[in-house]
Amino acid sequence: MSQAGALHNMKIRANFVSNSSSTSFTFCFKGEIDDLHRKIIDYQNYFYLAYDGYNWGSGSDYVFKCNALEVANAIQESYESKPIREWEEVKIENIDKLIADEKKALSAFLEEIDDVKRDSWMRKYDEETIKEMNDKIKKLERSKGKGLDKVLVIDFGDNHGVISGGDLGNAMDYEGRYIKIDEDDFVVFTEQNR
Repeated sequence: MSQAGALHNMKIRANFVSNSSSTSFTFCFKGEIDDLHRKIIDYQNYFYLAYDGYNWGSGSDYVFKCNALEVANAIQESYESKPIREWEEVKIENIDKLIADEKKALSAFLEEIDDVKRDSWMRKYDEETIKEMNDKIKKLERSKGKGLDKVLVIDFGDNHGVISGGDLGNAMDYEGRYIKIDEDDFVVFTEQNR
């Protein structure tokens, strides 16, 4: 099955398909990993997060918490580590490359759905997927227009993702999914991988 054909129950990401239950964070910035670390600290108020596990259905009354330094350090550690699986590699990419990859993925998806007769519920899903993919491309292009030239994408999850479990994975997955930073020097947006 092609990457696009598998989309009926999975999310597409640049160069691979994900079906994990995690939140994907796209950080657009200028510079290298130390610059990203500083930006997260500069915008620390966005990263002081807490959520009550009981209210989210975990059956626990434990409150999962994280802060900007924990987020920045975990990203830097993941970036500097050598993962076992290629898809777990955390890397900084040129924004032009990611835009091109996203456009290529959209084109492949459009070609795939054009070849297949879909039920009405599936056509609705296809329309939503096309909108999400176009929105992501627009966010990246808008970030590039601000002079931001680098991107780092990483997943946080309760039990999936590059950074998963514990206070950090849970807080970033369930509360961090609402982070939206759209400043001249830093853009952060999220995508649900569910």
